[in-house]
Amino acid sequence: MKKCTFSVLSFLFLFSYSFAQLHSIVKANFAAGSNDLFTFSKMVGGSNKYGKGFKTVGFTFSKPFKNWLYLETGLIYAQYKVEQTPGFMPGMDMTPKAGRIDLLTIPATLHIDFLRFFFIHTGIALDMQLRNNIVNDQTGLGISAGLGVKYDFRVPISVFVNPYALVHSLVGISFEQNPYKLIESGWRFGIGYRI
Repeated sequence: MKKCTFSVLSFLFLFSYSFAQLHSIVKANFAAGSNDLFTFSKMVGGSNKYGKGFKTVGFTFSKPFKNWLYLETGLIYAQYKVEQTPGFMPGMDMTPKAGRIDLLTIPATLHIDFLRFFFIHTGIALDMQLRNNIVNDQTGLGISAGLGVKYDFRVPISVFVNPYALVHSLVGISFEQNPYKLIESGWRFGIGYRI
């Protein structure tokens, strides 16, 4: 009986210890980089739209499944600068028009740590458009992927840098025949706190 009780208590201690080592992480992050707009079929002679850069700020929460595998979600606000040049017509003003797209994104990514300091992530992004004065609605579902470097301090703080790419609104709600899709690629920087 004592041997059985000791075995059960030992198992419970080791089981609880293994889960005690898995810490969720709350991260604050900032990103900046380049963006562009693409469509699967452009109209000949039509206007052109170009990305002029973006910036994001947000918070994410990482829930561990293993000490190297996390599910990450959060809330990210992004602001994109866009420029539109009109299609050529004789006598028409060809001055480019500046525009802006603001999105609120909820990512759902799989985050995999490897070789102690590195990680990759890939997943989906649910976008909700807040402002847009230049192209079709960008509300929809997109995909993202990236590779990064992190450092975990002895205190429960970590820092990371992460080049990534994100295609917005692959599955969108726009009813236009040839909707534009917003693409971003940039660098994300942040600080995390293990809880």
